[in-house]
Amino acid sequence: MPSTSSEGGPVMRSEDEIRREYVQPFYRAVRAEPSDPEVLRALARTAVRADTAEVLAMLRRDEWRHQRMGAWFSLVKDDRRLDEALIAGVRESRGLLTAPDLAVALTRKWGEAAVPTLIEYQVRASEAKLGRQGFVSALIELHGGRAPLDPSEERDRRWVSHLTLVATTIERAAAERRP
Repeated sequence: MPSTSSEGGPVMRSEDEIRREYVQPFYRAVRAEPSDPEVLRALARTAVRADTAEVLAMLRRDEWRHQRMGAWFSLVKDDRRLDEALIAGVRESRGLLTAPDLAVALTRKWGEAAVPTLIEYQVRASEAKLGRQGFVSALIELHGGRAPLDPSEERDRRWVSHLTLVATTIERAAAERRP
């Protein structure tokens, strides 16, 4: 937990501390198939303790590992600024390093209201030649939308299912930690 300043407000961790405590232990684990539930529960415990300002900084950082972990940490925080940072992150994502994590977190928090942002990302990603966007199509379809590009394939739906299970595990573990 961040220390308290002399004025009583939290003091944010340094970039090195954030990397060491929030990013390095977890960024590979969320993408591993199957993900280790114990590691995901540890991620949830860490995310619950993290200061919202630190999670916001992770989402806004121009570094894929931080953005990826900021997306997962945001699942356990109820703050509109994090939702806005998730939307911006999806819109500005440069592809597979961050888009799946950001998009899954956004749809977990917003449900079908996230679909227009996903469609906007998919069109921009196609124009920027960021590669296949089937995983975004699978998320759009899962939430009742119709993807404008790259219809999803079975592998996309499996990947979305895996990341949804990761999100569910994190959310449940965090709920167990709350008073």
